[in-house]
Amino acid sequence: MSMNDEIREMISPAVEKLSNETGDDADMIFNEFESLFDEYVAVGLSDEDSAKTAIGKVKSSYRNIKRLNLKMMEGCFIGSTESKDANDYNRKQCKTLLDEFIEANGGEESNWKPSALKAGLIDVSGNLLYSQAYINEYRNGNDNLKWMIGKKLDINMRKTAYGMFREYGTEDEYVFYTCYINDPDGFVPEFNKIYKFRAAIKGKDVKNLTLYKSVSKLTEMSTFDMEFIENFLNEQFGDNIKNIEDAYDLDVPMAINPEKPNPRFWITNAIVKSFATTGYGFTDIAVIDQFGGIDTDDVVMKMPDEYAGNIHEGMIGLLVFSPFVRRGKESKGEVEGEAIPSGNILGFIPDPKFSPEFTMEIEEDYQEEY
Repeated sequence: MSMNDEIREMISPAVEKLSNETGDDADMIFNEFESLFDEYVAVGLSDEDSAKTAIGKVKSSYRNIKRLNLKMMEGCFIGSTESKDANDYNRKQCKTLLDEFIEANGGEESNWKPSALKAGLIDVSGNLLYSQAYINEYRNGNDNLKWMIGKKLDINMRKTAYGMFREYGTEDEYVFYTCYINDPDGFVPEFNKIYKFRAAIKGKDVKNLTLYKSVSKLTEMSTFDMEFIENFLNEQFGDNIKNIEDAYDLDVPMAINPEKPNPRFWITNAIVKSFATTGYGFTDIAVIDQFGGIDTDDVVMKMPDEYAGNIHEGMIGLLVFSPFVRRGKESKGEVEGEAIPSGNILGFIPDPKFSPEFTMEIEEDYQEEY
């Protein structure tokens, strides 16, 4: 009997039990165990210790799945925001309260710190805390938020994504969901792939999914049919499909936002004209309407670097974007203060009908002709 067979025999009762409790396929559970087992062996644990540690981690993961009532979902992401600290704005508000407190009590730490501790604005290490003063000032004194008092404003990274999903293994129709991803480091789906993953379904009328890093691993299944994606988006958001230039009114100036969903995004067929990394976590991507004609101006939009890695010049596909208008800067060779259309790219779904080689040829022909 090989060691692999010995390990499988050792953990098979636990895997079968988990399979019976959750309804998940035993081979899938074993694959999760095997992946962890290999990681622990690689860092020097014995086979036996690696097996015990890995199965313990898998059991803990499935306990969380049961506790959170997670469902296995499948579908395609069409866009995503960048990662943001969910506590950033609240932290700034608490910092404002502390600064006002310091100014009122004298700048020397010995003057203000004891009173700030007593008021619950900070802890003994100087970390900002949610306080009664914060609830009174910024939350209208809501008594239902008293549970927040005394809690630190730790960094809490989150990301919001959007897509079409249904419960895995069913023939249900796909539904548009807003997905909230907790601790999203490494969560970078490609926008034309079908994934399965576990998530908590929130709300009855508003379709939301919550994903957790420890139990919501994305498993790629296949590539989505582009025609299906286009038809789905047209049925769900037909009023949101328009040319890039129609998302702006530069006479005001302002960006025009559609009525739904949230965030309110536009969808258009577009070509990537060029792109450049900014060095600040975003890539500037110049896009033009695919059917806009030779007089179409390009619009430079921002996309998080983690998603822009799959973008190339000449790429053709569906652009999902949220528009805004910025002011020109002389330092960038622009007219100072001029209204310039821009936007945040939430997703770019490449059309498989146009291979990278084909789209590059289109770009070269376009430049030669015009």
